Amino acid sequence: MKKIVENEENVIVFDTDFLISNNKTIDQIIKRISEKYVCYIPQICIDEYIARTYLLRIEKISKFKEEVTNYEELGIHFDNTDAQNKEIIKERIDKSFKKIFDNKVICFHEYPLSKIVARAYDKKPPFGESDKGFKDTLILLNVIDYINGKKKKKITFITNDKDFIEDKEKISREVLDNTGCIFDIVDGNNAIGKLYNYLKLDDEVEEISNYVEDENTIAKIDKTRTELNDICNNIFYYEEYDEYGYDTHSENTFKINKKLELKEIETFINKIPMVLDNNLFSQQLNMSEFFDDFTMFSDEVKIKIEYFEQLVTIFNIIKDNTHYKKAFYNYLLKKFEDCYDPFAGSIPSL
Repeated sequence: MKKIVENEENVIVFDTDFLISNNKTIDQIIKRISEKYVCYIPQICIDEYIARTYLLRIEKISKFKEEVTNYEELGIHFDNTDAQNKEIIKERIDKSFKKIFDNKVICFHEYPLSKIVARAYDKKPPFGESDKGFKDTLILLNVIDYINGKKKKKITFITNDKDFIEDKEKISREVLDNTGCIFDIVDGNNAIGKLYNYLKLDDEVEEISNYVEDENTIAKIDKTRTELNDICNNIFYYEEYDEYGYDTHSENTFKINKKLELKEIETFINKIPMVLDNNLFSQQLNMSEFFDDFTMFSDEVKIKIEYFEQLVTIFNIIKDNTHYKKAFYNYLLKKFEDCYDPFAGSIPSL
């Protein structure tokens, strides 16, 4: 992929909550956005991700030991100390994020505690009425330092954090007054397709809500979009855990050696009910079972039937509208492209 040259307006910075919410597909998301933007992650966000992952691992081990009291008799051992596990997790996550973000990391700067406390007393966003906001304030100050050092005119900040989102006007005004830079805070809680559209990625399909004006209809489409994103994440990706219990990365549930066309996506959707009917008492199926040419596929893991049922349900909601149906097919086409591997299957495509 051709590298994008960084300029005064094409930088995007990601917050921790967005990374955690999309941990199954974050590498694909950053790769997609990097086609047009230069993506950065603050070091403090990496450190917070490491801390959350470590605490989650400790919680999982404790719960496991409570539920399986005879785990040692079963030959299950936890050889590493908590400190050793923390270092292993830290090394792996740090290395992983620096690879995903191509070493575009905003360095962590320390600030006098009195400066942070003064902001807390003044309820200066992202501090709120509850006095929460210490970590978010450090992120904001580090981003401001980065902007001043790089002389940026615009920065896009993608976050799922309500403290940033609810006070985005005040925070953006502070950044503008201190740096002269437009600080565009974007709500990352929306479906990824909507985020892509907001960022105006060149080959993204037109936003469905552009075709409707009624607010209730738009709300329904937003709900459908979110549901579709969740369903497709379950169909096209799965979490792979290593021996330390850390979710290192997401993997495709299958690989396909051919780039499909829209007509083939339509055939796939139409074939789902028949395949499900023929496998009425099965719980999981391979993606290859929905295509006549199974040699295109390398099936990594089986996919729960309920996810295909949910996909058909979504399709039946929008199928009578030509615009929605086209957007639906294009969305799935992009998901299949994420699974493309020319060496997959029994007979790779030329």
